[in-house]
Amino acid sequence: MTENFSRTQMFTHASHFNIHGGNFNTAQNMNITHADRPQENLLADIGRRKLFLLHGLGGAGKTQCALEFVKKFKKSLSGSFSDIYFITAESENSIKASYYDIAMRNGSIPAQGWESGFRWFKTHEANWLIIMDNADDPQLSLGRFLPSCDHGNIIITSRNPDLMQIAAKSEEIKDMEPDDATQLLLKHAIKNQVTAADETSAGIIAKELHYFALALVQAGAYINQHKAQRLGNDIQLLRKVQ
Repeated sequence: MTENFSRTQMFTHASHFNIHGGNFNTAQNMNITHADRPQENLLADIGRRKLFLLHGLGGAGKTQCALEFVKKFKKSLSGSFSDIYFITAESENSIKASYYDIAMRNGSIPAQGWESGFRWFKTHEANWLIIMDNADDPQLSLGRFLPSCDHGNIIITSRNPDLMQIAAKSEEIKDMEPDDATQLLLKHAIKNQVTAADETSAGIIAKELHYFALALVQAGAYINQHKAQRLGNDIQLLRKVQ
């Protein structure tokens, strides 16, 4: 995303977050146990803004964990979330694009730049939730894009553990357990009956992929797309996606 984009091109649907759509379908399939962790902290200290960091290596499942948390707890938390917003935090441009889109969606028309969306969170005193996704750039001053107020919730996903300095609470997302990783791969790779040989082969493949959740989902989908009948015949096929 570059500065010479027109405003319409740059900001259209930048923060679109379909709660009932594909994002949550992916999260549901991940079955990530870390999704319970933000609950304890976002439920605590009602009356002030809560900030939680999910950090870990790329492909470990940070985004999926945040989505699974929202899917699992959006109706069970006290009062539930009033609004849920997904902000791509890869760069200043992507963050500004998301805030501008949020301003447009919430009736701040004509929106006076991205700051209109940013100010909306400060003045909208409700139990909203922002997922700041992929805030990996250590050169990005993320703090200036976090609404400073006494309400709301923010989950940050990042490869950068230094963001623990601005987060009240944090959790490192590590590799999946081998058995969970094997079952995740099988779920996406084979739609018919799974044999003992399939489980053995899936275990080998999952280990090669270092039990990374995103890599397992992509590999399973790749195998299924190529109509593999048995995983044992397709380890070499799978290696093509690495």
